[in-house]
Amino acid sequence: GGSPREVAPPSPGVLEARAVRRDQDFEFQESLAADQAKERQRQEEEAAARLREQEEQARAKAEAEEVALAAAKRQEEIEAARAQLPAEPPASAGKDSVLVVVRLPDGARLQPRRFNASDKVGVLYSFVRVALYDLETKDGREHVGQEFDLVTNMPVKALTDKDVTCAEADLTGQTLLMVQYHALSTPKGA
Repeated sequence: GGSPREVAPPSPGVLEARAVRRDQDFEFQESLAADQAKERQRQEEEAAARLREQEEQARAKAEAEEVALAAAKRQEEIEAARAQLPAEPPASAGKDSVLVVVRLPDGARLQPRRFNASDKVGVLYSFVRVALYDLETKDGREHVGQEFDLVTNMPVKALTDKDVTCAEADLTGQTLLMVQYHALSTPKGA
C-alpha cells in the first residue's frame, strides 16, 4: 500500500491561464447580458412604435368615418329639404307668386326661382340651403352648411320667422334676398 499521492500545486502558467479564461468567461457573460438587454429594449421600442402606429391608424379611421357619417347625414338632410320644396308656380301666377333672387356674400347670385305667396319663409331657407349644397358639391364653395339669415334689401331686415308666408313677410313681385352668414365663433369681448 502506499501513502496517498500528493497532488502537486498547479504551475504559475496554469494558474494564469485559468485566470485569463475566468476573466474572458466573465466578460463574455457581461457582453451577452448587455446584448440581450439591448435586443429586449429594441423589441420593446418596436412594439411601442407598432402600437402607436395602430392607435394613429385607428384614430384616423374613426375620424374619417365620423366625417363620412356627417357628410352622409348632411346629404340626407339636403335631400329631405329638396323633397320638401314645393313645385315652382308658373310665371302666369302673377301676384299670387313672388320671384326670389338670392345674392351670396361674394356677389354671386343663385338661379332665380318663383314661390307661391302662400309658401312659408322656411321654404326659402330650404331652397337656399339646397342651392348652396349644390354649389359646394359642384364648385367647392366655402361656408356651405354654415348657418345664415336671409335678409331683405329695402328695408334691410332679416327674415328670422320661418313660419310666416312670403306674403306676410311683404315679399312680393320680384324680391332680392341676401345671404348673411352667422359668425362662426366670436371670442368673448371681441
